[in-house]
Amino acid sequence: MTRPIPHGGDPAPEGYEYRVAVDTKWRLVTRSKPCRNQAGYHAPACGKPAVAELGRPRQPGPTNRQRGITATVQWWAYCPEHMYSRWVEDGKVLSWRLVEVGAP
Repeated sequence: MTRPIPHGGDPAPEGYEYRVAVDTKWRLVTRSKPCRNQAGYHAPACGKPAVAELGRPRQPGPTNRQRGITATVQWWAYCPEHMYSRWVEDGKVLSWRLVEVGAP
């Protein structure tokens, strides 16, 4: 998987630069899953083999909130084509971050 061009090739604003960062909302797929991009009501999923999953928060309904149940995470699997500006490198899901020049 190759690194995408930061922000579609647009230069960073003056005083800023793009840096590679680990995307903590993503994880690698641990078992074979299909990409579920566009999956939903009357929409077919992509179906290609997924390489990473995005943790999407799922809020509990009113009854569960009354019982003290908090938000859970649902993991949605995606193929490289549908990871949009993210890629897998050295066993991690990475993305570009815009940071101030000279920032740690």
